[in-house]
Amino acid sequence: MTEDTCNHSWKIANPRDGFIVAEKCFHCGHIREYFASERTPPKEEYREGAHYYNFMTSAQTVQFNMRCETCGKVVSLRNLMAIMQCEHCTGHCPLHLISRTAQEQKLWVYGALCYATPDGSEGTLDLEQLLALNAFFNSRLRSPGKKILILPSTFRASPATCKAIVLTDVGMLPEEDDL
Repeated sequence: MTEDTCNHSWKIANPRDGFIVAEKCFHCGHIREYFASERTPPKEEYREGAHYYNFMTSAQTVQFNMRCETCGKVVSLRNLMAIMQCEHCTGHCPLHLISRTAQEQKLWVYGALCYATPDGSEGTLDLEQLLALNAFFNSRLRSPGKKILILPSTFRASPATCKAIVLTDVGMLPEEDDL
């Protein structure tokens, strides 16, 4: 069976424990996050070009890929920082509106939060990555009628005002009975 004709059965592959590290340039205020696989998060101050970065905070996480058990296709999720659930947002946030509307249909909506791109803009997952994540999480559900939809976090109104609950560890996602 080829990857194109496969009815993929996705599983987590290559899990890597580490930290989401947030740093801030004390010169211009630029904030960036990245995945660090060290045993402890790096906290050194350093200069990169015109930026002088200082450690802000870190959180334990796991980084992983998705692998199809049928055809062996691997989808990299290196740019996925976390999965977030929209909570307590204002009425004008598109992700919040979609989430609230979908709950009536037993569809639970999450946002795929990605690391920023090198130019500082908000990162996102491509269609292949989103399809693999959605198929994986939906395959974990045991009751008919319940579904999960993971959308790009770029659907939210603003990263600065987002009040989502960030689930940085796959094991923190609610089990079906909690939905």
